[in-house]
Amino acid sequence: MRVPRLNPLLIIAAALCTLSACSWVGRYSDTAYQQLLTLKQLHLQFIATAATQDDQQLNKEDEQIRQQFTQAIAQGDALRQENFRILEGNYLRVYAHRQMLGAPFTPAEAQYLTRQTIYLYQQAIAGECQRTGRE
Repeated sequence: MRVPRLNPLLIIAAALCTLSACSWVGRYSDTAYQQLLTLKQLHLQFIATAATQDDQQLNKEDEQIRQQFTQAIAQGDALRQENFRILEGNYLRVYAHRQMLGAPFTPAEAQYLTRQTIYLYQQAIAGECQRTGRE
C-alpha cells in the first residue's frame, strides 16, 4: 500500500501563511475601518465627558458606544471580533472606573486614559489596514 505524499509546495505555502499570520483572516473591510473610527471618536468623547459632572450626557454616550460595539462584534471574522472585544473591554474598564469613583476624572486621569485609548485604536486600525484587499 502506498502512502500519499503531501505536495511540498502546499506544505511550504501553509507554513508561510502560518508564520505571516495571514491564513484564515478575512479581507480588509471598509465597514470595520469606519466602525473603528466611530468607536474611537465615541470612546474619546466618553472620556472627555467623564471628566465633567454631566452624568446624563455620560449615560447617553455609554448607551451609544455599547450599541456600536454590539454591531461591530456581530460582523466580521473571528479575529476582527476579538479585536473589537478587546477594545470593548478597555471601554468597560474606563466606564467601571468612572462609576466606582462616582466623580469626574481628574485632568491627569482623563489625559492618561485618552493616550491609552488612542494607542489601542491606532493598533486596531493599523491591523485592519494590513489586511489584504485594501485599495
